[in-house]
Amino acid sequence: MQRKALSGLPLPPLKEITLCNNKRKVFYMRRLWNRKLLLHKAALPHLPLLLFMLFMFVTPLVLMLNDSFRNYNYARPSNLGAYVGVQNYSKVLHNSAFWQSVGRLVTFVMIALTAEMVLGIVLAHVLKDIKHSRPLLSILLIPTMAAPIVVGLLGRFVFNNSFGIVPSVIELVFGTRPMLLSVPILAYTVLATVEIWHWTPLLTLIFYSGLISLPQDPYDAAKVDGASFWQAFRYLTLPMLMPVIVAGIIIRGIDLFKIFDEILVMTGGGPGTATELLNFFIYKTAFRSWNVGHASAIGVIMVTIMLPVVYIFYNTIGGGREAR
Repeated sequence: MQRKALSGLPLPPLKEITLCNNKRKVFYMRRLWNRKLLLHKAALPHLPLLLFMLFMFVTPLVLMLNDSFRNYNYARPSNLGAYVGVQNYSKVLHNSAFWQSVGRLVTFVMIALTAEMVLGIVLAHVLKDIKHSRPLLSILLIPTMAAPIVVGLLGRFVFNNSFGIVPSVIELVFGTRPMLLSVPILAYTVLATVEIWHWTPLLTLIFYSGLISLPQDPYDAAKVDGASFWQAFRYLTLPMLMPVIVAGIIIRGIDLFKIFDEILVMTGGGPGTATELLNFFIYKTAFRSWNVGHASAIGVIMVTIMLPVVYIFYNTIGGGREAR
């Protein structure tokens, strides 16, 4: 019996429909295969570079992971290199100095990152409203061109207790000379101030690029509706700029967790242990106490904590969804 459509016209046989669908599937499969082949051909010239980068990234992690399970205490070279299991991790996690350095690092990251984010957004808005802002932006970016070790030396001279410019100005105004690098809370504040000064221009550039790329139509509609600057910023700018903000937070957050050069040059972790953040604590453990096993265990713990935090933060706020 011949099948008929709703219009009454006869339909083609089922075999022909099946054959047509199979040809269509083959066509799309070939097309997908050709695309994959093109992608593979495009990636082939970059394969040596990718393998080199993978080698440079994975090799130190594997070596550090291996050292963290072995006895590499060069101050006590008996049974050097022997497998000790999780003994290094146990000793590190029961070390109060480790947790104190973690607390100082987390506090430092929160203070510096918050200040850099706020200042970066404010400066980006100011530059956006200026007609010829590119020369000012170029001048503003000068601190980011300096290496961290140079910034640390500059901070050491500027805030030096004996001949620094800042203590001299404070003494001239208030009649007393503060010992900025000798008092724990002041040294911690100075270190955060130098770090904020160094990297705020980078976030300013990132946010400025994001602001000038936002569409103008929603702001015109909000202006017609009588929205204030704060309302437009809260309900328009922040939501549309959120992927850029998340990217800036991740970039600077990871970078702040790695701070080392400025501490080494400016304060040496002092006074006492006031500026001894986690990276400097790893350095002291490895190259002053000569306990490479403990230092490797701390490094593994640090990486293990950072990766899930970055992933969760990136996907929770919405950057991951925007990127996809």
